[in-house]
Amino acid sequence: MIPAEFYILGPRVGEELTYWNLDKGWVTEFAEGTPFTGEILTLPLPEGATNVMAFSSASEPLAQYDPLPGEGAVNFFHKSY
Repeated sequence: MIPAEFYILGPRVGEELTYWNLDKGWVTEFAEGTPFTGEILTLPLPEGATNVMAFSSASEPLAQYDPLPGEGAVNFFHKSY
């Protein structure tokens, strides 16, 4: 099964996860996060991003991709979930 949507996760606010919204920046509501295609794994991430999560069309987590250390134009990820 191919994940339907990818979300960029960022720094926690207290116990809350944060999600990247193209217009608002980091938000705490999942529904406000901007969904991306799998192409996001090849694009630069916003400052503060901690990982990228793949979700099914029913909003169930399918996989977590953690960026590997290093800098450059291309991201490299380790699938941790």
